[in-house]
Amino acid sequence: MTNLFKSHPKLSWIVVSLLAIGGVVATLEATDTTYWLHDKPQTYTASEYTKGATDSPGTSETSEGTKTSTGSSATLIKPTGNFVSSHHVTNSSNIASTCNSTPGATCQITFTKGGVTKKLPSRIVDNGGAAYWSWQTSDIGLTQGDWKVRAVATLGSQQSTATDALVLEVQ
Repeated sequence: MTNLFKSHPKLSWIVVSLLAIGGVVATLEATDTTYWLHDKPQTYTASEYTKGATDSPGTSETSEGTKTSTGSSATLIKPTGNFVSSHHVTNSSNIASTCNSTPGATCQITFTKGGVTKKLPSRIVDNGGAAYWSWQTSDIGLTQGDWKVRAVATLGSQQSTATDALVLEVQ
């Protein structure tokens, strides 16, 4: 066999190249980087119902494609979650916020310093029980200092508030 490779050096390069390519493909497939030889596994974020649910409980779509409120008899859950992903930020910091509550509720995160209150836009809690924001302090005009962070969830006539144990320190 070695005589075959010695007499045909191109053949040895072809065999080595094919083995190297096979090794690379096997590694890529084993680490789920490529999906040439197997199907891509189904992945979920927080749950199969979160991050982008288009309808929330308490709404229905009419034949014209508009959404109307159907009311809710659900009990409002006090908001929880990572109201801010970091409590020490600058004006250019990227921040992620999450508010967990009853699906269909409206959640808003507020920031108060002295007599000034700033708010993230209200979001409807999705079917998985969460509302999400990705933002920067400059987006809502937070200035330097310590801001008290609260989440307010509303469902019909029910309202519940939770205060973050730590302040948001903008540097």
